[in-house]
Amino acid sequence: MTAVVGPCISASRYEFSAAELARLALRFGPDVVAATAWGTPAFDLSAAIHSEARRLGIALASPDAPPCTAATVDDAGDPAYFSWRARADTGRQSSVIWIERDGSSGV
Repeated sequence: MTAVVGPCISASRYEFSAAELARLALRFGPDVVAATAWGTPAFDLSAAIHSEARRLGIALASPDAPPCTAATVDDAGDPAYFSWRARADTGRQSSVIWIERDGSSGV
């Protein structure tokens, strides 16, 4: 089984309360604790997914730092990704997951 982490909000933009972040660190490990670009506590979603995949024995075929959906064009963000949190814009996204009879899978 292989998983891919696609574009998601990066830790530098994902502010969390210290109490909630502590709960997440207990669940997923200390690598999920980060700081935003402005220095407040942040949750590293990609690190949490990597941690959980390792725990479950699932291989990850994705970069450690996928594209950030909350980055702005000014800081090299891609306008193809929408983010209500960052810009109050909306859009649609979907995931496609399948398992083939020969045991291979695709995304």
